[in-house]
Amino acid sequence: MNPIETGSLALRLAEKAAVAVSGQAEPAAALLADAVASCSGKFPDIAKLSEQAGLGSVLGATRLQGGVVNNVYRIETTGKPFIARFCQDSLDVYQKEHWAMDTAASRGVITPRIFKVGDEGTTSYMLMEDVGRRTLADLEGDRGEALQKLGKQIGLTNGIKVEGFGFSLDLSKPQRPFFTESWKAMKAGENRYIFDGEPLVKLGALSAKENREAQKFLQPMLDWNFEPRLCHGDVSLNNAIMRDDGAVAVIDWTQAKGGVAPYFDLARLSTEIPAELPSFLKGYGITPQQFASQSQNYQRVALTDVLRAGSWAQRTSHSEPQKFVADIRKLYESVIGS
Repeated sequence: MNPIETGSLALRLAEKAAVAVSGQAEPAAALLADAVASCSGKFPDIAKLSEQAGLGSVLGATRLQGGVVNNVYRIETTGKPFIARFCQDSLDVYQKEHWAMDTAASRGVITPRIFKVGDEGTTSYMLMEDVGRRTLADLEGDRGEALQKLGKQIGLTNGIKVEGFGFSLDLSKPQRPFFTESWKAMKAGENRYIFDGEPLVKLGALSAKENREAQKFLQPMLDWNFEPRLCHGDVSLNNAIMRDDGAVAVIDWTQAKGGVAPYFDLARLSTEIPAELPSFLKGYGITPQQFASQSQNYQRVALTDVLRAGSWAQRTSHSEPQKFVADIRKLYESVIGS
């Protein structure tokens, strides 16, 4: 870990602010030093970046619950607060996310505004609008109207034609960015990642026979022939924010990709909220009958997602593998059978 340099945000805030972390006040230096350790690199000078972006002088920071790899903070300033995200060596991912959000916003999708993206040393950063933290998962009672609004947002997103498939976006020609893989190359690589070396068997999620059955079930996807569309890649209740004005904003576009719509963005949600799905479908523009007629395609995409996550957990020696095992067992038994 590189030392925090004199003049960095961590040292300056240590002199004038305390920061709330998980409900406990903690000196800013300790908070941001923790982020340095998590990123394994130099922590960017957020005070300087905030002023460069016209966001005001920094007063303090609160650590928020991030994703698997991001460190996320709410930064208080003399102007409006904003969200700062940090991750090691992720500039290409943040740039793709920025492009996807801007492109979706240009078609009417409500997303956080991105103020600045860049990196310092090995640590990449993104400064973005704070659209709130009340997710659709936090809503109590009937969520039908909110889900219909989310469905409309994802429908608008999936209506955007893109070039190529996959997660990696080539921005070398800004006027014509493209995702870098063909469909067959993307699926073949994904299948190798999921099945080569039997990581799911080693994880304890599938038996050797079940592993072969899963591979057989997913095989027809190699022959799909669809036009690539922009997909959010991680549509869930936790990635949809209910703003104070009643609008629904779509956040966390890290997994944005050139994919197959509507399957890629509806598959996970269909397993997460099956009873409430009709509200989402109404906003998206799909009838329950149309959805049901393609149920096996949604099942294949949903199973691919949980198997890929399980393979990642095994290959990276995740500290909590049982969560992945439980997700895989539940969906495998539902789709293929015990």
